[in-house]
Amino acid sequence: MNRTRYAPFVVLLCVISGASAPAGGARTVAAARSARITTTAGDRSWSIGNERVTFLVDLDAESSFRCRALVPASSGRAIDLGSGADVHLTINGETLAFGSTAAGWEFVETRTDVGDSSVRAGFVFDLPRHRVRATRWFSVSAGSPTIEAWTVIEAAEAPVRLDGIHVWDVTVPAGDVDWLSGLQATEDSEPFTRKRVRLNAGDYLKLGAEGRSSEYTVPWFAVRHHDDVLYAGLMWSGAWGATLARDEDRMVIRAGLPATVTQVGVGAPLETPHLFFGASAATDAAVSWSLQAFLRDIRQGRGWDPLVTYNTWFAHGTRIDEDLISNELARNAAIGTELFVLDAGWYPGNPDDRFDFTTGLGRWTPDAARFPRGLGVLADEARRLGMQLGVWVEPERVDLAVVGDDGPAERWLARRDGLYDPNRPPEDTHAAQICLASAEARAWLLARLVPFIEEQRPAYLKWDNNFWVNCNREGHDHGHDDGNFRHVQGLYEMLGALRERFPTLIIENVSGGGNRLDFGMARLTDVGWMDDRTTPSVYVRHNLQGLLQVFPPAYLLSFVMGDPDEPLRESRDVRLFARSRMPGRMGLCFNGRELSPQVMEILTQETATYKSVRDVLRGAATSLLAPQTSGRGGGDWDAIQATSPDTKRSVLFAFQQNRDLDRATFTPVMLDPEQTYDVSTVDDGKVGTATGAQLMASGVGIQSSPRSAAHIVVFSPVAPSAAARVRR
Repeated sequence: MNRTRYAPFVVLLCVISGASAPAGGARTVAAARSARITTTAGDRSWSIGNERVTFLVDLDAESSFRCRALVPASSGRAIDLGSGADVHLTINGETLAFGSTAAGWEFVETRTDVGDSSVRAGFVFDLPRHRVRATRWFSVSAGSPTIEAWTVIEAAEAPVRLDGIHVWDVTVPAGDVDWLSGLQATEDSEPFTRKRVRLNAGDYLKLGAEGRSSEYTVPWFAVRHHDDVLYAGLMWSGAWGATLARDEDRMVIRAGLPATVTQVGVGAPLETPHLFFGASAATDAAVSWSLQAFLRDIRQGRGWDPLVTYNTWFAHGTRIDEDLISNELARNAAIGTELFVLDAGWYPGNPDDRFDFTTGLGRWTPDAARFPRGLGVLADEARRLGMQLGVWVEPERVDLAVVGDDGPAERWLARRDGLYDPNRPPEDTHAAQICLASAEARAWLLARLVPFIEEQRPAYLKWDNNFWVNCNREGHDHGHDDGNFRHVQGLYEMLGALRERFPTLIIENVSGGGNRLDFGMARLTDVGWMDDRTTPSVYVRHNLQGLLQVFPPAYLLSFVMGDPDEPLRESRDVRLFARSRMPGRMGLCFNGRELSPQVMEILTQETATYKSVRDVLRGAATSLLAPQTSGRGGGDWDAIQATSPDTKRSVLFAFQQNRDLDRATFTPVMLDPEQTYDVSTVDDGKVGTATGAQLMASGVGIQSSPRSAAHIVVFSPVAPSAAARVRR
């Protein structure tokens, strides 16, 4: 660690001009690959960035902290961040701009750290009258024009109160605002719908959630400026809020946890939720490239492996046993499934209700009547068949009948105003949330989870969360208004402990569907279940086309399964059902005894099709080539393109909705203009060769086919020698 201390008599001489990063006498103080921190003007002007972005920070003549600008390399134009503090702290009832000497902050030092591919700078200030120290950290990794920011607050002599946890307060040039609706969208919207709004002077937009992060809005937004876009998001899975308010030609952005009131104890520093912000060219592809690169960095190099995944739930519910699972394992092995997930119901429960997964919840032993040899033998059988076994768990919730004895202690259960579930009368409440703010509760859960994983040997854990309450129960390790905050902190601690104990374990993020789709969970988990409503096909495509604005394709899971309007057993277009899931992570859910050999053969073929294109989906950039389809259907054609930064291959997924419109032309993006590509379809093989420039100028025409309403076009780079022969 490098610590630079400043004398109080140093005067700031550097003036930032336009888009220029600090120049002339710049000194590099930290570097990792292309990420670096430099300083000029007597170590008073700081540049944090890489080859794609530069973030400029100053300490003025009075040593006040000031964020100046973000400069994307894509345009070289500075995005003014308001030339002031980028966060405020409300300490013991007093709201103060971080690092403002006029407010009483005293500059201490600047710290820098270096990681394998990242650097970070921390600006340390003391607030003597409250005996508080705060450090504002900024981190950048090589490859993405994205900055990560957070604040660490320490109390020196007595606990201090924080009213609202602010993570970002900036003023930027006004522009159109992009955002994404959440799982529980209001009546006038659909889940995961791309939104864009133009605010007039005096208008404002409020985003956020009261419980889990993506209930109503995915914690991400962007402001468009000419050919650039400034994007930002919270790496947080609980309650949050953001306000974007238009004031003449400026946009005031405030984001954080405004309803949270918490305490910072002596010797117990508080780290705020992390924010990320960045800038790129204002295209779907550029933003997608940037976010995927950032997510790979914060996942410490862990990529995504989009395995073909089968799940038992919608086909069998809790009516599962060793024989049934063995038979389904064999069927899935035959069609090419790679991961078989045993969903809820493996523990002793309610045999009369096939979809009651609450009875018995909290017991960590397989039902001896149905799984007499445990689940480990099924894991072994799956491996023998060339697959892996996954298991569903819901650690944050418990059947009240299990509480006590070997179950969790009642004192760990979350209550809101004295109730386990404020939306139900006590006599109708049969389950409760375990408050993970409790260190005792976390220790108890880990003492059950770790042996369970070791004994049953799953390669995959489906971590579900089907209920949420903001706990305000007294006697817990939180106060009246920070139960949500402390629970999410505890959740992260538990997931981090599992990640450290089982580094190869694949973890699926489920929260009654996609109620916790955010970069906090995406950092710690490998798969995100989008929505319990996983049919019809057009609805799944709608969700994918929205969420792919933010998340990698290989993170987003949905199932190929039957629907009253799309019966898997009788459909003429099973390929449409399968290919509608292929822009993400393809899952399967069926009762193998009910499907004909013909349908099983088509699923086998489509599983092979997915495997032939999925190398593109690992961290791919995506772009819509037509407006996002409605989940209710009724459109003409919809299409999305994914391009791999590693293989340079690109895949176009196109879907015909209107049978009367038998042809559509789509203009691909993200191709190298100078590169020659073989153009092929998964149904007809190679159909031609063209340069990227030709394809992006003329487009690709797709004709309706009697085989399927779903079409997949693949663009594969041609080796230079082969391309030369093509040109001749």
